[in-house]
Amino acid sequence: MDVQTGWRPPLAKITKPQGGLAGLTARPRLIRMLEQGASCRLVTVCAPAGYGKTTLLRQWAEQAGRPVAWLSLDEADDDAPRFWRLVAFALAQALPPNSLRRSLPLSSALPSLSVSAFLDALIGELAEAGGRIVLVLDDIHLIRDAGILEPLGYWLRYLPPGAAVVAAGRSAPRVGGSRWAAEGKRLDLSAAEIAFTEDEAGAYLDAAFPGTFTPAQQLRLHQATEGWAAGLQLSGLSGAASLGLEAGGEELAAFLMEEAYGRLPDELKQFLLRSALPERIDSELAAAAAGCGREEAEALLGRVRRDSLFLLPAGADGWHRYHALFRGFLLRRPELSDFSRRDALQRCALELDRRGLAAEAIGCALSAGDGKWSSDKLDAFAAQALRQGEGRSLLGLLERLAELRELTAEQQLLQAYLLAVGGSFEAAGAAMAGARRIAERLEPGQERSRLSSGLLFVESNRIFFGGRFELWQQLADRAGRELLPAEGMYFNVDFNRSEPQVRRADIGMKGVLSPDTEAIGRQFAGMLDEGGWGGSLVSLYVRLALAEGYFEWNRLEECRTLLAGVQQDRSARLTAGLAVPAAILQAQLDAADGKLDAALNELLAAERLEAALEPQWQAGLIAARARLLLQAGQPAAAGKALASLGLPGKEPPAYHREFELMTLVRLLLSQRRLERALRLLDALERLQRREGLVSGLAETAALRALAEQGRGRQTEALRAIGQALAIGEANGYVRLFVAEGAPMRKLLAAFRARADGPPSGSEPRSAYVERLLGAFDYAPPRVLEAAAPLAEPLTEQELILLRHLADGAANREIADSLGLTPGTVRVYLSRLYAKLGVASRLQAVHAAQELRLLRGS
Repeated sequence: MDVQTGWRPPLAKITKPQGGLAGLTARPRLIRMLEQGASCRLVTVCAPAGYGKTTLLRQWAEQAGRPVAWLSLDEADDDAPRFWRLVAFALAQALPPNSLRRSLPLSSALPSLSVSAFLDALIGELAEAGGRIVLVLDDIHLIRDAGILEPLGYWLRYLPPGAAVVAAGRSAPRVGGSRWAAEGKRLDLSAAEIAFTEDEAGAYLDAAFPGTFTPAQQLRLHQATEGWAAGLQLSGLSGAASLGLEAGGEELAAFLMEEAYGRLPDELKQFLLRSALPERIDSELAAAAAGCGREEAEALLGRVRRDSLFLLPAGADGWHRYHALFRGFLLRRPELSDFSRRDALQRCALELDRRGLAAEAIGCALSAGDGKWSSDKLDAFAAQALRQGEGRSLLGLLERLAELRELTAEQQLLQAYLLAVGGSFEAAGAAMAGARRIAERLEPGQERSRLSSGLLFVESNRIFFGGRFELWQQLADRAGRELLPAEGMYFNVDFNRSEPQVRRADIGMKGVLSPDTEAIGRQFAGMLDEGGWGGSLVSLYVRLALAEGYFEWNRLEECRTLLAGVQQDRSARLTAGLAVPAAILQAQLDAADGKLDAALNELLAAERLEAALEPQWQAGLIAARARLLLQAGQPAAAGKALASLGLPGKEPPAYHREFELMTLVRLLLSQRRLERALRLLDALERLQRREGLVSGLAETAALRALAEQGRGRQTEALRAIGQALAIGEANGYVRLFVAEGAPMRKLLAAFRARADGPPSGSEPRSAYVERLLGAFDYAPPRVLEAAAPLAEPLTEQELILLRHLADGAANREIADSLGLTPGTVRVYLSRLYAKLGVASRLQAVHAAQELRLLRGS
């Protein structure tokens, strides 16, 4: 279950179906073909409906010799966040517990987290789990969104050895193509290959309909159906001993289904016609559709199963669905009156709504033509759908509702908002035009004013997501508080589901800082306060993003003020996307004041927060703690912290671990493993560019400069620091450089004094470098600066104490090692601190590191 939203997929969707024709005839020929594709990344089984694709894959899965995850797809799954969330749940179901402890929570961050970042996480964890797993995607032809298929190709390219995807459907996904087939990475099974051979057809007919057909009749049936499994089954049901037909698939299918259906008793016909109305059924929903009791529905379903009337298991929990062709046939039958059809669909809608299956309930009501009920339920469902990241599904329901009745102005605004967020700016404008027409028909008053404000809000989103920030400012200046709509669902969505810093997320503009972004943030926060939304999640996120920006700009007092306001809010403490970044920012402020012990305690306390127990939040907090330990000159303790996160690992770098991996780079620099650090930076830079993480690109360039400086390659170091400064100056970054301490100060001084002088027209950059160098003067002593020589040298005993401190030993451990009492150790430590001019053990170790008092410093 998604612990943040409570959402879980129907078990039927992620469970291998049971029953069907699998037990009637084995197909070793096809099993061998599938086994030959064991080393392929992608196996496709492509054929029209009824060719036995699912049955074949079930047979193969039972003897595959490795875990098989199963995902049964339907039209609602053609939505990128929902699709990838279902993939994560299906894989987690087939793997040992906790194998996807990071990917599963990250899937709930979609779409605010990019699909590429999620897939990188998934690839890494599959590799850690051993890689030997197959994912079956059944009915892949229902997935048409390029926003799913393109990332699917990326995922397949980087699957670990032993992992594969088997996709079955009426059409194959366009992934890999002929090049993959030539390289042995893709195997395609077509309708011609999976069709029943004469021998297989005879074996099936003998098993399913013993004594019904002679060998000659079996041969004619095979020839007429061309090995189509559904045709063979329908032939048996109809008792067609001699068809005498030469027509192709569709005509034959219509004839056979007519024959099968026409021989059924009226009671069963009526049950089939009604129970086929919803896309899937169990006994309770079938009872609602048929208007009978549950026991009667169970008995009728039993007859349907016994008569092999195309009722296919849809996983566990008793859910079933009719074969698509058979259901289509039933839906086209004239026996069910329009009134009876609407009545059955409305009963289904009420039953689904009672069970909390809102989207399916609305779908049935829409099919019944009940626009009023659908509209009311859709309004109630909208906030939940937005919170779960299923905007596309919500948009589809809105489009269907629009076919029945004119959408309300609020619904058209929601439709426009979803279109704008999805990048369909022109369609969003059309939806806005409809809402505007409704508003214009209203008399002046509160309702018209409310709609006008909503229109301004959606227009501001069109402008914002289109990247036209200057127009946003102009619009906000004109509109003022009218820019905010009255609907709370737009403001109480969790905007950060994975990032340790808000300014790394979309709402924080991926690290972009400027006077314009500051002005927009402050103005929007003020509007929210004035409009009564000061305690909303979006308000807290905007204020925390501003506070992080002020820290980066070295405007620490403004940062403290904003952060304190966020921390006082209960929602911020209960929402991991706020609580974790707030704790990290507080620790950074403490470290900037030289209070490293307080900073570490802040992070340790945050690790125990109930809201922060999911793996992605723990990883961010531990990585932040490792950075502080490195600042304090304790690389061994920092390495131990990172090791608890599985770093350094063997899997390729993934964006969802960028914050942790950038911390690992710093550890490698402290260990002088410079080549390894540079290789990792190369990989991380590619990920940062792909995701548009501006602050990450500056950070990478700065660390690259330090690595090159450590290698003695001054020209390369100055070139890299120049790249970091170019990004830094454009965004006003300060702490990014100051946090790297004395080595960065030395490098910046070298850049300022380089022999060739600054290039023409770069005076602002020179002034920026001077400002950065000045910022080091205000850094805490012994933390970011190289220490001056000691006035009084340390004794041998004090040097031994220092080494124990550097190893992270507690006072009791030091006392036992040296044969002292803990009280005596405290006295010695007090003298040591006085000589070093520090106030804590962390500062003492850092000062000793700077003074090269420790071996290996």
